Amino acid sequence: MSRLVTPLPHWQRLVHGPLAHWAQQRPDAIAIDDGQQRIRFADLHAAVQEQAQALEAQNAPHTRLLDASQSPAALITDFLATNACGRCAALGDKAYSSKANRAAA
Repeated sequence: MSRLVTPLPHWQRLVHGPLAHWAQQRPDAIAIDDGQQRIRFADLHAAVQEQAQALEAQNAPHTRLLDASQSPAALITDFLATNACGRCAALGDKAYSSKANRAAA
């Protein structure tokens, strides 16, 4: 089983502990099925860890704005990776911003 990037406080272990558990116990079970993409627990855990390590290596800002208009699977992975490396995630929808700007014009 791979280790998390950094030691996690209790509230983060509530998410990442079970994800690591299911990645080890049932790696081929489906973790995400958004109707377009199916991701196994092992693949989700590996993607989250890889992205979290990349965020740490890039010294990413403490709060990250995530694009809520991306695919559900990509958004969940991005959110979990942001959380795994101790950062906060805020969601923004680029499509909403564009619609709001057109409506205001």
